[in-house]
Amino acid sequence: MPSLTDLEGDNGGSEYEVVVVNRKIDPALEELIQIAHCVVLDCPTTEITLLIQRLAELVTGHLGGPVRDANIILAKWMERSLELRTSLHTTVLPIGSLRVGLSRHRALLFKKLFPNIVVSTRNLVQKEETSKQKQISMTPPK
Repeated sequence: MPSLTDLEGDNGGSEYEVVVVNRKIDPALEELIQIAHCVVLDCPTTEITLLIQRLAELVTGHLGGPVRDANIILAKWMERSLELRTSLHTTVLPIGSLRVGLSRHRALLFKKLFPNIVVSTRNLVQKEETSKQKQISMTPPK
């Protein structure tokens, strides 16, 4: 397999195709991360199942909606992939630029967004606990 540098220099004609997950070079991915963070702020911290569901809906919505027929989504992916490879002149595709995704692309995006949600949730829980501790410590003894 060629190196990432070699693939980045390829003008889209390689038999390889790489989906890269790097928020430094992918503004659309950064935007998705920010949206995921807003979802965290909008959900109760005790509802992790709801957070996971909303994150899955975000990923599904970004990557072409629910998959009802794998053959149709594969055809859409092949068409979109060719368009991106041609327009970007490379076989290295930023995940944020994808508007159609196969299960592997959806899993990658979910995996990238999920740690951000977990960290944000932990921060919210810690803030709530700190706030409760302050309230307890500020209550005068009887």
